[in-house]
Amino acid sequence: MSSKGLKYFIDETYFQSLDDEFGVKKIAEKFANAVKGKSEKEIEEIGKQIFDEYGKSLAKRILETEADNRDRTAEQIYEVAKKTGHIFPNVPQRMIEIGILATRVEDKWRWGEISFKRLSYAVSKCTMNQALIEAVGEKIANTLPCRHYCTALSETIYQGLNLDVGVRMVAELPKDKKCQFDGFFHFH
Repeated sequence: MSSKGLKYFIDETYFQSLDDEFGVKKIAEKFANAVKGKSEKEIEEIGKQIFDEYGKSLAKRILETEADNRDRTAEQIYEVAKKTGHIFPNVPQRMIEIGILATRVEDKWRWGEISFKRLSYAVSKCTMNQALIEAVGEKIANTLPCRHYCTALSETIYQGLNLDVGVRMVAELPKDKKCQFDGFFHFH
């Protein structure tokens, strides 16, 4: 058995490289600088643009690099997907986990549902939201411009895997004590 076959954890250097490129404090500071003196409408538009781009860029980087950073668990996930012909939900689940674990290691989050028709996760302690509170204050942070990051991350991963999966936000941290994002498979 190769040394790669015995590796049961993703290398920390992979997570660190993603965090170095996509760390939450950097994006929060970029957003803060972009919204200084702007109206609420402008802030919403800027938030959508910045965080959507950020989520897409992180997802694309994961799609480009994940194959070179697989551990034994990932090898098993891909082997099962190949045998069954079903990559949903386990392959995108793995990539979303990488995105969260690499850049938001202090988050408190969990999977809500992992099934053949839905992949759902909730975040009850969010380092992105905390970084935004520090950068722009609670009022602006609690409008959740960062929601565009979470939806774009998932949507771009699904698109990159050629999956017809929709994403929606069904809970918001300020109101519901968690943000929740549901990915749901479209059956034809």
